[in-house]
Amino acid sequence: MASRLVSGSHFCLVARHNRLTVSAPLNCDVLKLGFWARMKRLAPQTLQYLGYLLFHVILSPWLALQGYLRAKRRAYKSVLWGRFWGGPRMPGRSLVLICGGLGELRLGNQFAREIAGEHDLPVALLVQTEVQAPPDLQGLLGCAPFNSPFSVLLFFLRVRPRYIFAPEFCDNNHLKFWAKARGIPLVIFNVNTTEREVSRLKQWSAWRYQIAGLYVTQNELQRERLLRMRVPWDQALALGSIGVFLDSPAAMGGLRAKWREIVGLSDSHGPVLLAGSTHVEDEEVLFPAWQQFRKAFPSAVLVLAVRNRLRFDEVADRLTSLGESLARRSREERILPGGVYMLDTYGELGQIYSIADLAFVGGTYDDWRGGHTAAEALIWGLPLSFGPNFQQQANVFDVLLPKGIGQVCRGSEELFDTWSRLAEQPGERQRIAKEAEELSQAGREHGRVLFRSVVSEQKNPA
Repeated sequence: MASRLVSGSHFCLVARHNRLTVSAPLNCDVLKLGFWARMKRLAPQTLQYLGYLLFHVILSPWLALQGYLRAKRRAYKSVLWGRFWGGPRMPGRSLVLICGGLGELRLGNQFAREIAGEHDLPVALLVQTEVQAPPDLQGLLGCAPFNSPFSVLLFFLRVRPRYIFAPEFCDNNHLKFWAKARGIPLVIFNVNTTEREVSRLKQWSAWRYQIAGLYVTQNELQRERLLRMRVPWDQALALGSIGVFLDSPAAMGGLRAKWREIVGLSDSHGPVLLAGSTHVEDEEVLFPAWQQFRKAFPSAVLVLAVRNRLRFDEVADRLTSLGESLARRSREERILPGGVYMLDTYGELGQIYSIADLAFVGGTYDDWRGGHTAAEALIWGLPLSFGPNFQQQANVFDVLLPKGIGQVCRGSEELFDTWSRLAEQPGERQRIAKEAEELSQAGREHGRVLFRSVVSEQKNPA
């Protein structure tokens, strides 16, 4: 394909052999505005923001109580005090990554690792939920500020950010407004925007998206959605997936042996199908296909990683009602041939892919989530299956599909047929691992280009 200039975003993308690469830095003009230019741009949203600010100040006791109850219900209570203080105290001007949860933390950590060699900056990885530190933590792990004017004020006093990056989303409107007013670049990358969000957006609430610094999307579809949400054209750029860093874990053989022991796999089990980050819509299609697959392969094992921790017991009850033999990781139970193993813990999905032969990508059977990442399965060279709704990951899946790495399945019958065919092709893993490495290099380059562009465009940081 020939080079093409993306309208309104002022940077070139060159696509060759179904792989997207960057041929020039991004021209992030919106990040080099002077003080008065920033104030002029913020002026249309300022009155709406001041009303929002007044609401939060007056009702702060009630909002604090609601936040406490919500955090207690979702098992996030241990981070409440840290979030109120707005993050750890940092030495000097720092790079801050605001991460919503485990997936965003993993992505933020990989992004920070990738650019650490080029830019000597203290790094703070700030999370909104209770998570464990990754083993290769790059920088200081802390708590992200609440969407509260008091918490955000303390954040700016304690952390003193030079750049703020947010993987996938940033819902802290106070942070977005004051970062823009002070001239601190705030970049949200790998933006996940759904058709549901576009359709439900009210005209009076569009200001919440307009006050951010820069949105960097994975593809033109995502950018077009942001424009429909009234984000200014020069604040929405389409670059590609940043952070698809497929680092092979050290001692892969050791990890595989460890998880075979934990799960209780032996030579009498197999093939092993792993369904990652599933939702209700996925399971409606997945379970009938699995029951067919087990009839064809009586010793097969389904490893099920449900996306939402609040649904663990609900899904376990449903599997039991279907007559499935169920083992749960949280209870240290071991799987039987033909059974289901539920990974009802957080932070272990990336490793348990080591024992799988096939992978299903969750979030692909509804019309608005648009799919979860396939990166962890690709690290282990697994053939992929997924539903027809993968728009959030289109830039990755559009590369994988022509290479025969992934298969779109529109229902239970197609899932069963695909798994049956792939189960007879064990030699595919080595080829897939090689293709995944090329994809990883493209993701790394996108991240480096983005950060270099932001650094080169910033003038007179506040």
